[in-house]
Amino acid sequence: MSGSADPLLTVIVAVRNGERTLDRCLQSIAAQTFPHREVIVIDGASADGTVAVIKRHAGLVTFWCSEPDQGIPDAWNKGIAAARGEWICFLGADDFLWKPDCLARAAEFLVHVDKSVKVAYGSVVLVSGSGVELGLYGDPWEQAGPRFREVMSIPHQGTFHRRSLFDERGKFDLEFRIGMDYELLLRELKEGKAVFIPELVITGMGYGGLTSTPENGLLCLLEIRRAQKKNGITWPGPEWLFSVLKAIGRITLFRLLGQRLGGRVVDLGRLAAGKGRFWTKISP
Repeated sequence: MSGSADPLLTVIVAVRNGERTLDRCLQSIAAQTFPHREVIVIDGASADGTVAVIKRHAGLVTFWCSEPDQGIPDAWNKGIAAARGEWICFLGADDFLWKPDCLARAAEFLVHVDKSVKVAYGSVVLVSGSGVELGLYGDPWEQAGPRFREVMSIPHQGTFHRRSLFDERGKFDLEFRIGMDYELLLRELKEGKAVFIPELVITGMGYGGLTSTPENGLLCLLEIRRAQKKNGITWPGPEWLFSVLKAIGRITLFRLLGQRLGGRVVDLGRLAAGKGRFWTKISP
């Protein structure tokens, strides 16, 4: 672990009833070759065996608690209060660090990031519950930056937040249930910039979280719009509007045809647009 000095990296894991996946998450952190890190686990009073999993990793976890909370943003805020690292990343219990050297490679990059930059990110791989890789996400800031005022264009599970970001911009807003990560980052990135860590997958992101259904995807877009208004962006942009139309279209198709057939239709459109299959990988 980090010894007496403050660690460079803090990994905060938020969990509630995550007994089935939390062990994989913590094992992926334990396997990291980078020693200057700390691990914080915030459990929302789980009713399953989550606490037992945390206790099995007592040698890894620097700080943990298990108590009722007000959802993921509240859990993350508790983690921030306990964190000592210069850079902080956030995982869910169904996420995991991709390879044993990913924190070491990230650290090599982060120590050279200018102090004025508060956000750095790499790529993530979206992984189904059965282990199928559904896609690689994470574009360079030159591509993602112009889109960020409209949509969440960087993968939060692959993002490192400089500690001073929270000192200057505040913590996560508990009024946001799904789009809290976007709203926090928008405070900084509506005028500032992030940096992209090239050729580095940080996280395997478990499919099945808050935005995994078309309905929740639409709710996330609505929260994104609310975050934009809160941060002084009066009008939605064309990419946000197009994303809403796509989400409504998916919801309509799935309700009319069912997820299996509706997914095939949506994937035909993805293939026609030069993208890979997605929905038929989940429900082949």
